[in-house]
Amino acid sequence: MSDQSVNDAILARISKLLALADSARNTSEAEASAAAAKVQEMLQQYGLSLAEVESAGGKSAPEGQREKRSSDKHGAMYKWQIRLMTAISEGNFCIHRVHRGKDENGTNRTYHQLVGRKVNIEASQMVYYYLLGAMKRIAADEGYRVLNGVSKEWSAWMEGCSDRLVERLRVKAEEARRESEARAQATKSNGTGRELVLADVYGSEADLNNDMLNGFPAGTTATKRRENEERVARHKARWEQLQSEGVEKWEAWYIAHGYGTEDAKRLAGDFNRQVSRSGRGYRGRGWTRADERAEERRNSPAYRSGSKAGASIGLDPQVSNTERKKLT
Repeated sequence: MSDQSVNDAILARISKLLALADSARNTSEAEASAAAAKVQEMLQQYGLSLAEVESAGGKSAPEGQREKRSSDKHGAMYKWQIRLMTAISEGNFCIHRVHRGKDENGTNRTYHQLVGRKVNIEASQMVYYYLLGAMKRIAADEGYRVLNGVSKEWSAWMEGCSDRLVERLRVKAEEARRESEARAQATKSNGTGRELVLADVYGSEADLNNDMLNGFPAGTTATKRRENEERVARHKARWEQLQSEGVEKWEAWYIAHGYGTEDAKRLAGDFNRQVSRSGRGYRGRGWTRADERAEERRNSPAYRSGSKAGASIGLDPQVSNTERKKLT
């Protein structure tokens, strides 16, 4: 079978999984969750984007469409919750924001808000709910429970556990990017032309998510970034050229950015004097009481216990063998 045929078969398989991952149409929540996880696994394994999947027949599939969704299952009250959901959503091609609104009782609350394709949002939420449930269960087993209000020890345990999970999630995402780059390099000479480096997939999805978040036409963010990169490159080349001609460094910088010669001399002089003064007197930000409290918390037995637990929790939702067999 040719490389083209293999790639087409992979794209077709992901399209079928997307249909199973649609929780609105699939009556089996377990099967939908397993399919969503499998989609993410295959996208990262093969360095593909959902745009390619759409071109292979999934364009009209609602699960591949982009949306903005606020969670209604868990709030975003604590900083550790926000850091954890941010790391998860970044690894699943989504933008994470904190949304403030009222619940059904009219009480002000903060929620996680995700922007991305439906399947990516559902995969992110699935991982978050799984990890949050595992954290609470282990914390309770170790004696850290929420009884009459949240205790300092419970908060420290959850923070320690989430910090360790965030670290592992980011390492996992970085490893996936590197593996994708290695695969792309290995198949460069005989590839189909469709191979994508995973970093490019993250970039394209982030751009399109940002377009939706801000109400821009699709492609606006990517176009603006390219224009900015070209402008920066022109300024840098001009700056380096002027310095090679003997113009003072910061005077050259101002000229390269469109200032007249006299204005550039004046602004460069002001800048150099300011740097000289700040260099003599600057001692950096002082150690605050907030820093002390954070350090105390990180050194507490509860935080260390949570961190240890965070090193052992599986990063992927646990799916039964029956559900796995359906997807292979």
